[in-house]
Amino acid sequence: MDDGPAFNADYPDVWTFTQDNLFSDAHRQGLKTAISGYYWFEKLVPQEAVTDHFYTPGEDRIADDEVVAGVMPWLQAGQDQFILIHLDQVDYAGHHEGGAKAPAWNEASTRVDNILSKIVATLDLSKDTIFICSDHGHVNAGGHAEPIQLHYWSHSLSLVLASSLETMGTSRW
Repeated sequence: MDDGPAFNADYPDVWTFTQDNLFSDAHRQGLKTAISGYYWFEKLVPQEAVTDHFYTPGEDRIADDEVVAGVMPWLQAGQDQFILIHLDQVDYAGHHEGGAKAPAWNEASTRVDNILSKIVATLDLSKDTIFICSDHGHVNAGGHAEPIQLHYWSHSLSLVLASSLETMGTSRW
């Protein structure tokens, strides 16, 4: 579907998308865009298409607190029309704190749920849309499965879309 890395690459090995992407399209439309999240996005997304940004090399709870601190002023100002907020602590717990069945996974999920509540509270869902997804699940013991084991993932991908029907029908974004 795209030319981004299929699996986690080390930062020096991450490359910029050469295919069209949502940020470049939004930029061409004259929209302001923003990214607050893991520093891979600094390399993945063409930075000329990003108006505001905050990147962190961290992946844990502290990094998510920094990401939220970076994005909240943009959300409150309402000047960016397309914002990516990358919260990574659930993925971190899956890779480094025992996997999908560990208490750390549930604790991280609860913290992210609380963060999302704060983010949604800044939105006006009569005109704003929030799209929440995960990039992958984890095996019970933690981490990515080998390709042949992918059907054994204990937690499947998540997807949430919230907006008013009026918003969905009146704007490309």
